[in-house]
Amino acid sequence: EPSSKRPRVVLKTGRASTAIAAAGAAARSREPEAAERSQFAGRSGKEPAPRRDADEGKGAVAASQPVLRRPPPPAPSSLQQVGNMVQFDVCGQLFRVPVRLIRSKPSTELAKLVEKHAGGAAPIFVDTAPERFGCILDWYRYGEIFVPKTVPLAAVLQDARRLGLPEEVVVNGAPRSTRPSAARKVGRELLAAVISGWRGFEVFFDALLRRIQAHFEVVGRKGKLPPKPPPPPPPQQSQQQQQHNGEKAAGLSDAAAEEEEEEAYDFPPFVLPLFGETGWIDPSHISSGPRARAVALWLEERGYLCEFTDTELLVSLPLRLKAEVLGGYAFDGEDEELFGEEEEETAGQEAEYAAE
Repeated sequence: EPSSKRPRVVLKTGRASTAIAAAGAAARSREPEAAERSQFAGRSGKEPAPRRDADEGKGAVAASQPVLRRPPPPAPSSLQQVGNMVQFDVCGQLFRVPVRLIRSKPSTELAKLVEKHAGGAAPIFVDTAPERFGCILDWYRYGEIFVPKTVPLAAVLQDARRLGLPEEVVVNGAPRSTRPSAARKVGRELLAAVISGWRGFEVFFDALLRRIQAHFEVVGRKGKLPPKPPPPPPPQQSQQQQQHNGEKAAGLSDAAAEEEEEEAYDFPPFVLPLFGETGWIDPSHISSGPRARAVALWLEERGYLCEFTDTELLVSLPLRLKAEVLGGYAFDGEDEELFGEEEEETAGQEAEYAAE
């Protein structure tokens, strides 16, 4: 066409020219994609899906997949929490012990508990008296048990048997057996047989305990009283009166004088009458020697000291002097240590009767 009929295009610099250039670049970038679609349509008769931008595709794939996070580390076990130690919860009191020390005795119950709860986070519970558990741990440390005077020996041996220690252990330098005593078993069965045929024994024994407590409360109140003033000097007496008074004083029995001397420096015991001129004082309850012995044993299990006379049962508190227990024997330091061991064994036997 003639140049006069063509539309005149005036190119202007600035933003318009920049937009036109960008539009042309976009059209040229779509020309290969259009050619590819036409070729594919010529072969298969279908038009391919438009191709997305690479960056846009990566974002879509990342959005469709779940976000993988690193799992938290597992909670450390009790062994990891305290390093190379294990914790035992002994009736509310915690004991921290090296693991290798317990595992060095694999046949014991504590070693088996450590292996069973090796991955647990809580302390291992042990149903034992805390004041005796330290004695058991001494055996793991030294191969020997050290029992103080305040702990019953029989109770420690019972714990040692239950926790799987050997049948023979060294306690305070002497070999001891952890096996149950056959004689004690027979004695317990005998005592149980006497009590089982005793109707109303519990009511009778509770009333007896209250009477004993009331007796010693009265003794305590008397101890608070001020001492009695000395008696006034006797008036002038004739020789005949003095002779009469001397004969009367000589008529006192030696037993009464000894009793008065003993009561001057001791707490008077509780006296339970057993036998009188007509027979048993309380035949509905204590009507035989085995029943009287059973009452004394039960009182000693409660911590009292019992002693029989011909007709009475004397109940005292465990406040005797060592010389009194040994019958006035003069002992030195070595004898005192021996006496302490015998006292521990006696207290341990009483505790074992009470526990079992």
